[in-house]
Amino acid sequence: MLHRVLFAAFGCVILSTIAHSKLEPKADDFKLRTTVSLIDRILLEANSMSIETYSFVAMKEHFFCDVIDDLARKYNALMAPMYNNAIPRYVQSRQLVVIGADDADNIMNSFVKAFAYHQPNYFAANSRNIYVVLILSDVRYLDAGIVILLNEYLTSINFIVVTPPKRQSQPPLVIGIDYEVKLVIVPHHVSMREMFSDRFQADRFPVVQVRGYDFSKNTRSIRKVKSHQYDWYVFRTILEHMKLRWKLEIYRADPTVELMQWFNKQLEAGQIHIFFDRNFRADLMSVSHILPEMNGVCLVIPKTEKSQILQHLTTPLLSTTWFALIICLAVGSFLAHRYFKNGLIAALIFGVDLNAPGLSRTERTVLFASVLVFFILSEAYQAKLLSLMSSCRYPPDPKTVAEFLQTDTMLYVGEATATVTSFRSEFRRHVRKATDYRFSFDGGQSYGTLFRCVNAWDMYLDWIYQQYDRYGYNVRPHVHIVGEKILSVPASYTFSRTFLLYPHFKKYLSQIFESGLIRHWQSEQDRQQQFQQKFEFVENSIISFNDLIMVWTVLGIGHALALVVFLMEFSFIVLKQYATK
Repeated sequence: MLHRVLFAAFGCVILSTIAHSKLEPKADDFKLRTTVSLIDRILLEANSMSIETYSFVAMKEHFFCDVIDDLARKYNALMAPMYNNAIPRYVQSRQLVVIGADDADNIMNSFVKAFAYHQPNYFAANSRNIYVVLILSDVRYLDAGIVILLNEYLTSINFIVVTPPKRQSQPPLVIGIDYEVKLVIVPHHVSMREMFSDRFQADRFPVVQVRGYDFSKNTRSIRKVKSHQYDWYVFRTILEHMKLRWKLEIYRADPTVELMQWFNKQLEAGQIHIFFDRNFRADLMSVSHILPEMNGVCLVIPKTEKSQILQHLTTPLLSTTWFALIICLAVGSFLAHRYFKNGLIAALIFGVDLNAPGLSRTERTVLFASVLVFFILSEAYQAKLLSLMSSCRYPPDPKTVAEFLQTDTMLYVGEATATVTSFRSEFRRHVRKATDYRFSFDGGQSYGTLFRCVNAWDMYLDWIYQQYDRYGYNVRPHVHIVGEKILSVPASYTFSRTFLLYPHFKKYLSQIFESGLIRHWQSEQDRQQQFQQKFEFVENSIISFNDLIMVWTVLGIGHALALVVFLMEFSFIVLKQYATK
């Protein structure tokens, strides 16, 4: 125990000696003094900017170590030369990173050690919450390689380079970067906010490459697809407000894995700056701006065919009810056989004169009760039949995924959308992969498919508008969209990590979606057309004569037979009277 105490005391003496040697003032060096003075002022101003994380990287550089030691002596504290890996993988707070290196290799090695968990898009494409200060021991070490490295690794231009002066009478040199990735001399006496100010000029910024995507195979019969127009309204508003130039192109092609990979490569290379397909899934080399709306995949299936008259005639009473009536008639006829000469069923069908003198009281009671029950059942049957034929002319379509799974409808899906079945294993018996198939809202196919819900409803409404313009009234589509989503996924816009204006767009997008402006754009045109057309289908009106043609046929045959029987009986009576004379 005594040995441990002595060893601890000896260690404390050594540490205090090292600390004392570190805190001793160095010889007067104007390069060191001016650099320390500037860094000290930046650290003091950083406290007023709510910066929560400070990281010092590459502290093995001699000049940088002298700067740290001088700062430690000034604050009467000890700063051990070590790597500070205080930045987590994902953090939303403001951060200040101070780097000390003279060449790109040392900077890269220091980054790898200090930010081992750093991802390429970690700083979220030119984040204004990241402040980076690079300290060089001499201005001659500043070259384009260091600037490109910082820009590529940090995906940000929000950094400054500090170099000591050449002469004692000169101030330290502070260099910033603009949006054209060009060096800009920054006055050393300005505040930290001005050093890291946003040096944006719309007239000098290059043309913004904006791209959209719309699948083509399933939209051949659609006059005008509006699914991407609302998103373009958003970006056009932002671009016009920022006075930027842009070039818009909409790609229409089949959704394939190769196409999605090509989009990712274009975003990574900076050939595409903004990609506003909400369902696109970007890789780690791009920035995804998650929207406060959810996308999903919906079932689009053929609509059930209109029920024929035979279906309406059997629908009011269930099959069990028909069986119960038949059994009751058979049993009643057997039990009451002795009371009826021709049987109960024949008496009910052909009728019996209740006032005939040969009928007993029991027979009259049974016949009256049977006629009363038959009258109640027939009136209820007719009322329900008319209700079904006027309001339920179509069998109910599946409203949920569970109801769809009970049907035999097959789903034809492409290579990209077939992956949805991996999330819902019960769909496997309904899914068939097809590379060449055509699905139209005009009908004509017995299979369904999968659509993005937003596009499905847009095409649904567009088809109705198209038919309204052609015929002057709304025509019921031959397809049905199941309301329940198979899979809910987040919606996002994608930005290239080389697009340095993402922070501006992020602010605009938050304001547009929070204000409800996007929903106004989406519903304004549709709401106007809905009020004009009232969205009442012609086939929803009361049943017409042609719909009851089978009923009239049956009634006509019955009345014709009754008339023939009446004429035969009348002729028989007339002939009998003539014969008796």
